[in-house]
Amino acid sequence: MNCSCNRPPGGTTNCPDDDLAICRNENGECHGSCHPIPKRLNFTERDNWLLSLIKDEQRSEFDFISRADREILNSKNYVFVKHGVRVTIRFDFPEMRTDY
Repeated sequence: MNCSCNRPPGGTTNCPDDDLAICRNENGECHGSCHPIPKRLNFTERDNWLLSLIKDEQRSEFDFISRADREILNSKNYVFVKHGVRVTIRFDFPEMRTDY
């Protein structure tokens, strides 16, 4: 999995195929990270785990996945304003595996 920041150009993070790749662009700086996705999660548990890292918020594995959350996961892009600064997070993750 990999992700890249549009500014500055060339900011790319490459992760193992089973990881969540996150590229966070804040104040013109790109910060990338890789996160191994826990195995044996159902769809709701996996999506809540992903959203907790992407949105940097506490979530239960059983929290409701809203339409807005689903749009974030489908677009693999999350934009918000933090202390007056626009933050763009691009991410990628593998499709859900069912062979565990």
